[in-house]
Amino acid sequence: MNSNRSTLGKTARVLTKCVACVAIMASVLTVGLEGVASASGAITEAATFPVSVESLEHVTLNINPQKVGDLLILSSQIHSQTNPISSVTAPGTGTWQNAEQYVNVPNNITEEIWYTTVSTAGPTTITVNYTGSITGLSPELVADSYTTANPATWTVGNAGGTGAASTTTITFPSVTSGAGANQLYWGYAESTGTAAIGGTTGFAYSLTTNGNLITTDLALSPTTAYTPTATESAGSSNTSIAAIFSAALTTHTVIFNNNGGTGSMSNEV
Repeated sequence: MNSNRSTLGKTARVLTKCVACVAIMASVLTVGLEGVASASGAITEAATFPVSVESLEHVTLNINPQKVGDLLILSSQIHSQTNPISSVTAPGTGTWQNAEQYVNVPNNITEEIWYTTVSTAGPTTITVNYTGSITGLSPELVADSYTTANPATWTVGNAGGTGAASTTTITFPSVTSGAGANQLYWGYAESTGTAAIGGTTGFAYSLTTNGNLITTDLALSPTTAYTPTATESAGSSNTSIAAIFSAALTTHTVIFNNNGGTGSMSNEV
């Protein structure tokens, strides 16, 4: 009997240590998965973007979204103060929402940013519906898209617009980031003259088909004001608009279940 009790005692101690080991392994696994989710939060521009077109009475833009869950951005610039967008549609995307509308009265320009998420990857066509006739007008439509390694829910934070006259400097709107991580600044500027690539630290610049300018920063710090600049020639008028978007990443957590035993996440062997 004593021998049996000794054997049972040793077995119980071994089982307790095994439970503790599992608990520690579960703890490590939880941290590991959460770390992977955080590390993969970097935002990058999706392949085949940006896309732009400016032509007479043009209201569609062909794009090729790469991955479900990606952010889609549409910018519209039109030489009218009274003809904003009423709606945006594109098969394979979610509901489009307006992030910012800016009317520059002196320059007679309305600029807007709309956004949605990709629900079906593959080629599609964005259709822009204006509130009135655009006969004789040549809007510029710009589409851009951004992705993360994990699926994300995208939201828009702060946004703004600004304009200037008779200047060689393009100053994009000063927009302040939110408190979270995984945020990007996206800005568009229409130049009456010829826009040039800017040099603000952290920002990338690209010219549209018709010589207007896109700027982005994909790694914003929390609660920080961003005001990128660029140039144009000669001294002329410009109108710009910008918004900050954030990605709420999907994370995974492993929860330890001791199944009625004595182990816990804090056990030590």
